[in-house]
Amino acid sequence: MKTSISIESSFSAAHRLLGYPGNCSNIHGHTYRVIMRLSVNHEELEFVTNELGIMVDFKTMKNFLQNWLNINFDHAILLNSKDHKLIDFCKQEGPKTFVFFACNPTAENIAKIIFKNIKQEFTLLQSIRVYESPITYAEVSNA
Repeated sequence: MKTSISIESSFSAAHRLLGYPGNCSNIHGHTYRVIMRLSVNHEELEFVTNELGIMVDFKTMKNFLQNWLNINFDHAILLNSKDHKLIDFCKQEGPKTFVFFACNPTAENIAKIIFKNIKQEFTLLQSIRVYESPITYAEVSNA
């Protein structure tokens, strides 16, 4: 049995999927929702909670995640490192850009990058879920 806590945050960004055979090859935007979940085995819970019975303060989780998203992704153009023309354009024109090394900025890859970076701060991180729309999401987890 596990005990889990979760918080939700969001960011807005533009992206395109290089080589995609459809509309997603065009630059378009989303308001992404991100759910961060921390978990611990029930028998270990007493060792990771503070004197108030709190695993990690929700405020600490929310502030860290929102700050990381704001710095890296919010109102940025998310691009594949092979998208040379658009990267060059962005360098000249100056919009905030986040380049994914040799992969498309899909919900799956966004979740993987967030997970990798958040895990350094929150060792109890169980999963990151990224919603690209109200009904579609990708999730990266330890399980």
